[in-house]
Amino acid sequence: MLLVKTYIERSAIHGMGLFSGEFISEGTVVWKLMPGLDLIVPESSLGQLPLVVRDYVDRYGYLNEASKGYVLCGDDARFFNHSDFPNTVSLNHEMSVAVRDIEKGEELTCNYYEFDRTAANHFSREQAVELRNGSCKQVAVPSAILGDTNPEDRRAG
Repeated sequence: MLLVKTYIERSAIHGMGLFSGEFISEGTVVWKLMPGLDLIVPESSLGQLPLVVRDYVDRYGYLNEASKGYVLCGDDARFFNHSDFPNTVSLNHEMSVAVRDIEKGEELTCNYYEFDRTAANHFSREQAVELRNGSCKQVAVPSAILGDTNPEDRRAG
């Protein structure tokens, strides 16, 4: 579930995107998995669903290793677009945190490969091969987000 103000708008990256409706400070938890509000479809049951439903889950969901299911966000978080240089980072498949200050009106992005082993399904064959071959850059996560500093300095966690 999104924990910051956002809105949907046409994206320069792809189709529609998720944009910040407010200034977001580095270290702020932007999204958190909330079972009951976010739907988790067991991976084992996906094959039993009609094709049109499987296609929807594949397009708007992601495979969460921890829950062994596909997560369908109960809000507009499904409009996060992929970036090689994202402004959020996934922690433990359970939350997304701002890795730097994000201005109001800026598109919120994430690296699909951090949390979704089916991420290649969201790209064309050429893009997926390129990303798997290393064009997708690592993101430096500020130590305060990871908890390597004084606990009072942490906002995420």
